[in-house]
Amino acid sequence: MKSTRFRAKSTKFLTTLVISYPEIVYSKLYSASLTKLQVAFNYAARYAFNKRMDESISSWSKNILGMTIKQYLCARNCIFLHNLMMTKTPSYLYEKLCFPSSDRSKNLLIPKFNYMNSERLFFVNAIRLWNDLPANIKAIGERGLFKRKVCDFFQLLLKYMWFKCL
Repeated sequence: MKSTRFRAKSTKFLTTLVISYPEIVYSKLYSASLTKLQVAFNYAARYAFNKRMDESISSWSKNILGMTIKQYLCARNCIFLHNLMMTKTPSYLYEKLCFPSSDRSKNLLIPKFNYMNSERLFFVNAIRLWNDLPANIKAIGERGLFKRKVCDFFQLLLKYMWFKCL
């Protein structure tokens, strides 16, 4: 029988691959899609921690990603955007970013679209999340430190429940 530690690590590895690979697609999910993703993730967490179907899994599922799926997706959007701005690659995506004339706040301009579902687009949602970050986090240039700070930020925000990411 595999140990719980091995199962948890393998589950984390596989779920981060599944969630991270199309992270731009997951930028802002419909609630039904987020629910389906959460159900699949709960099955993986039950496997990892050897829990039965009738047992609560919410406290255990945070042990896989270190946060909820919602927090993880919000953080990944900001991390992707930070990496895009630091490396300027891929250039076809970097060219779509609109920088304001003043660079003080490190905010980005949200692109305008003429259709109803435009708030679901990566650039609209990720830029809104980016603009909600404190200026001291946006100013971090080192990728590892930025990743830690942005994950801490979204964990704290969900704890106080005042933001809507997805």
